Amino acid sequence: MAPVNVFVAARGNEFMADIAAWIAEAAVLAGRESHVVRDGLPEADGCANLVVAPHEFFELHSAPRRQMQLAAAASVCICTEQPGTRWFDLTVDAARMGLVAFDINAHGVRALRQRGINAHRLQ
Repeated sequence: MAPVNVFVAARGNEFMADIAAWIAEAAVLAGRESHVVRDGLPEADGCANLVVAPHEFFELHSAPRRQMQLAAAASVCICTEQPGTRWFDLTVDAARMGLVAFDINAHGVRALRQRGINAHRLQ
């Protein structure tokens, strides 16, 4: 099976880093090789690329716009922000380009789906 890479912003909220670590640990417990990645961008390389808090990850990264778009297109977004905030709107921008989105909140799942995003609940 392909490794699971869990990306999180190096300069972001430490709670998001905790979430990334928990997801990576869950992948290992499920028998997958997994790494938390705090630098670099997801690539279409056959790995499962999860991006925790895409509103932070893509906003805080300094790569050129086209490179960011390619990274988003190779990613599964793990969304954490509340609908109605500017951070949620940034999340939507990334999730629209991604493969699929998961949200830690049922309200977020509904709001993402209302915007046409393939979203599911991550419990």
